[in-house]
Amino acid sequence: MPPDDGLSDFTRDMRMLRHAVGRLPVVSRASPRELHGYLGRREILAARLGELDEEHLREASWFFGSRRH
Repeated sequence: MPPDDGLSDFTRDMRMLRHAVGRLPVVSRASPRELHGYLGRREILAARLGELDEEHLREASWFFGSRRH
């Protein structure tokens, strides 16, 4: 995963699963060789689930909000 890719970019296309990656290193842009920690599949999939929940709420409020007059 390139350092400038965001987590949401990565979770959307599920590169982690396609490439059988178990963990992702967390680094800073300023010092990409300095390891700050890692994210496991559980944390990454939980983040994706959060994104899907937010998307669902946005779409539901748009759909139901547009029907009220």
